[in-house]
Amino acid sequence: MNKDKLEVVKNVIQTSHLTNRMVAEAFGFSSADALNVEFLNTFGMSVAEFRERCKSSPPSEEETQSHTG
Repeated sequence: MNKDKLEVVKNVIQTSHLTNRMVAEAFGFSSADALNVEFLNTFGMSVAEFRERCKSSPPSEEETQSHTG
């Protein structure tokens, strides 16, 4: 999977309340575990770690601008 698609996945995880399984299914992963492996390999953290970081800190100005165009 290419990084651009995983950036979209990352945005969906950050901005929605979808479960990992739902996100995995929506983006064509065979399972939530498969999504997690790709996420970890690309971003250096698991989906769960990313979700925790999102809860503990608001998105940076750079992240906000990159998602608004």
